[in-house]
Amino acid sequence: MIDAALQYLNIPHEYEPYVRINGKVIRPDFSLGNGIYIEFWGLHSKRYLKRKKMKQRLYKQARCHLINVESQDLQNIVVFIKRKVSCLCH
Repeated sequence: MIDAALQYLNIPHEYEPYVRINGKVIRPDFSLGNGIYIEFWGLHSKRYLKRKKMKQRLYKQARCHLINVESQDLQNIVVFIKRKVSCLCH
């Protein structure tokens, strides 16, 4: 759904690239380039939530722009992504 929304909006992106941030290699769900990443947080297990916090901390420390997508955001994903990306461009 996110990939389809990015394509619909003509936003260049890469799916699950290997990215080195502060010496750690992670795989964001999507990279839009210029330090902008999208992560879809669809699970809620203890281990998953721990990894989520670690990744969010890495993005923040590196001053990357992170678009957090939760399950409820998928209902209107095109509008959601358009709004989030346009906020980063201003």
